[in-house]
Amino acid sequence: MYPEIIGFSAKLPLKASVWQIDEYHYHWHNAVEIILVLEGKAEVTLCGETHLLKENEVAVVNVNKPHRIKKNGGTNRLLLLQIDPAFCVRVDPNFEYMLFQCCSTYPEAEAPKKYRCLKEHVARLVQLLPDDEAVPYHEEAVKACLEELLIYMMGSFDYLR
Repeated sequence: MYPEIIGFSAKLPLKASVWQIDEYHYHWHNAVEIILVLEGKAEVTLCGETHLLKENEVAVVNVNKPHRIKKNGGTNRLLLLQIDPAFCVRVDPNFEYMLFQCCSTYPEAEAPKKYRCLKEHVARLVQLLPDDEAVPYHEEAVKACLEELLIYMMGSFDYLR
């Protein structure tokens, strides 16, 4: 197991990337990570429990919590959205004490609307991000959308304090 260092820019409190993952060994990072399966399947191990995420399913990894991602079957494409916890604390000062319980594999059948809304928030946010660092973007619009996403997560998903 090893820590992954994520450097956030002064302008943007998040990183978004699309990966094809065979296996990403146990690691942790000082960021909230939202994993959304765009294609295929992936096994995500959170808190010692392995979840099989299929296309269009999502999981949230809490700050500094060890996790692992492994493909299941053929190829996959995953959106990894990593959020600076310092920004999260600005949205809610109690954020550093929150641990989200958000993985669409088990309760989605009972509450599909809340996961659909989460994915819509993520989609809106990703659409605001530039494809290339040289391309201009509206920094305040991205931060406002990210704040809406975090507020939605805090209001819609169980979390421990």
